[in-house]
Amino acid sequence: MADRRILDHAVLELLGVKTKKERYEWINRLYDYLRQFFEETRSKEEQAIVNKNVTQRKGGVSPQDLAVQLAVELNTQEPLLFRSYKDFFKVSGVGDNWIAREVPADGVAEVQSTSMMSASVLCVARSKLNL
Repeated sequence: MADRRILDHAVLELLGVKTKKERYEWINRLYDYLRQFFEETRSKEEQAIVNKNVTQRKGGVSPQDLAVQLAVELNTQEPLLFRSYKDFFKVSGVGDNWIAREVPADGVAEVQSTSMMSASVLCVARSKLNL
């Protein structure tokens, strides 16, 4: 508003800003800052209103909804976290050989290989050992 600008010029002149050009620059910078400050404050207030309405409408976020939201976000940002053991071994080149096909209910386990890269265990049923 024009009357406020005149007052701002007068105040700046009293503070020691003598040239009209400098006063215009100061006033424009001040108005730009205040405009930005009020827009950011209003934006935060509007977001708080939206959040409050969502919370009231739903009655809060359930643990299941929060878990689903986190899982979706993690799956998009860190997809390697959701790999299964089978996927991990396929990527490392081991393939499906690490999966136990049949494990007897009782028996003796024998280590077949001691290499860390190709460890394997064989379970032999007791009836085959004649114990």
